Amino acid sequence: MGSLASPLESSSALLFEPDAEIEVDTISDSMIFASVDLTTLAVGQNRLLIGDEIVQFAIATPQGSGRWKLTGLLRGRGGSETAAMAGHAGGTPVTLLDDRLIAINPNQLPPSQEQLIAAIGKGDEEPATAYVTNRGAALRPLPPVHPRVAFDPVSGLNISWTRRARGAWRWLDGVETPLVEAAESYRVGIGAIDAPDLQWQVGEPAITLPPAQIAQYSGAQLWVVQIGSESQSLPLLLARLPQ
Repeated sequence: MGSLASPLESSSALLFEPDAEIEVDTISDSMIFASVDLTTLAVGQNRLLIGDEIVQFAIATPQGSGRWKLTGLLRGRGGSETAAMAGHAGGTPVTLLDDRLIAINPNQLPPSQEQLIAAIGKGDEEPATAYVTNRGAALRPLPPVHPRVAFDPVSGLNISWTRRARGAWRWLDGVETPLVEAAESYRVGIGAIDAPDLQWQVGEPAITLPPAQIAQYSGAQLWVVQIGSESQSLPLLLARLPQ
């Protein structure tokens, strides 16, 4: 555990960034980071939670006095690309996500949104406390990606996208991404996300808008969210309807 020694700039989180680096001040000199190769990185190793973003790093270089330089970054992992685009200020908390973390059964937590967890170790006189953050983040479906739009003067606007799944760190060629939710379902809307002018619920990653509808809502934004078993994803902007 530790914190960012300096700000981390925003990222599109689309590609591996070999020259990107961060410096982390750990809370103890005994805390050690390890370097990994790209193959190991691809299967989900060296994950850091920085604020609300999951970041992976390839090379760890000690700087002395508990400070580490971490180079070669994969940003916005686990569907946290929105947080990657926002960036992080210096001092943002950093936590290594590895098998030394102790899982807490969410059914044991009270329903209140203000959840305070206390932990005390042998020899401690007072417990350490922390509020639960990012509650429900692991249950939220990942936003769809790769929007594809093609206009046909007869059928109208043919739109499709690619589904992702929670917990799927590897993107395997030739194999359908497993559906983690109870059913495949999407909400497609025109206009504001919170108050759409028009919306549909579809069971496949595609929709066709007839020419008359395109003309009626010309210039409006078209978006999609995946509806999961417990929550819905953040929106993907598919296109702006032609004017």
